[in-house]
Amino acid sequence: MDKEILRKTVENVRELIDTKNYRIADTILEELLTEHPHNPEINYLLAYVKHVSGFDLHLAIDYYNQSLVYGFDEYWVRYHRAQLYHLLGNTESAIKDLEIAISINENNVDAKNILNLINGNELFTNKANNHNCEFKVLVNSIPKAGTNLLTTCINSIKALRYSGYHVEHEEPHQLITIFDSLRKGQYVSSHLYPTYTNVNIVEKNKFKTLLMVRDPRDVVVSWVNYATKKEYVRYTDYLIRLKDDHQRLLTGISGVSRDQCSKRYGQEDIGTVFREYLKWNNYEYNLMVRYEDLIGPEGNGSKEKQIQQIEKVLRHLGITIPNEQILVISNKVFNVDSPTFRKGIIGDWKNHFSDEHKKAFKEIAGDVLITLGYEENYDW
Repeated sequence: MDKEILRKTVENVRELIDTKNYRIADTILEELLTEHPHNPEINYLLAYVKHVSGFDLHLAIDYYNQSLVYGFDEYWVRYHRAQLYHLLGNTESAIKDLEIAISINENNVDAKNILNLINGNELFTNKANNHNCEFKVLVNSIPKAGTNLLTTCINSIKALRYSGYHVEHEEPHQLITIFDSLRKGQYVSSHLYPTYTNVNIVEKNKFKTLLMVRDPRDVVVSWVNYATKKEYVRYTDYLIRLKDDHQRLLTGISGVSRDQCSKRYGQEDIGTVFREYLKWNNYEYNLMVRYEDLIGPEGNGSKEKQIQQIEKVLRHLGITIPNEQILVISNKVFNVDSPTFRKGIIGDWKNHFSDEHKKAFKEIAGDVLITLGYEENYDW
């Protein structure tokens, strides 16, 4: 196999991994490895597939080791191998890998969070015993509805600790493994739909869930700006080929078909996305958190509503703290240093929507705006 064919094949495998087609990716990588046994990327990808799919965790360690020997990016090998070591109960090796990974890339917050989690297990157990938080917590959000705003708030609550996991499209057996490994007071961030399977896994683990929502019109604007400027977002190539931002906003409203995105990806229309996520509100263990209430004065909101929203979150999670600590949390929420932060202000859609955008939005998701209380009717 010549280099160009190999490059394209590996690129296709990465796309299969992105879409969770692990079985096909695993088969192709196994075949590639017989012809290119010393290729570092093939070894790494095969390790990753066997790791995240759960096909063979111990064999995944072997392939991670081989990819490191053959010269693949040391940071990513150690970062993912550490998570696998931790999953397998090899804490010492996990800590060693994470410490080396952090020394290579000190700016990676996830690696530091996982290391803090492992090193803080004993302290964390003591916190749980002090009844600071008696639940596992799922910090869920609609994509581009303020994920980082909510996680920054949760990170500022001392009774809670980040698990190191963000879940989105994981297979059921992966969710079960991750959720079962959590302790009371730990949280996992996510973009999870309330499917029958996901709900069962959440209920089995007695989670308290939070769902972050935002004016869907602002979500569309945020998504288009993010997706056109981040090369690793699956829709970037398609969006930048469109004529202008007017067309991109229409696409954000109406969605992207799989055929439009190389027949591998798709994005549902904004109304369908919200209606699916809002089904979490059918469960009493869920609390809907409104972006506009949490953002505070820095994002054109109010300090009073911000504090009230934080208090609702604390009550929902059964956490009691002094008022002065709530004020401290509120002062940390607005995080302009987030890699996905753009403007964050309320009502920015008014600066971007034309009459055509408004018409399309009313047809596709006008009912969602009324359900969430952003509009009283279709006359806006």
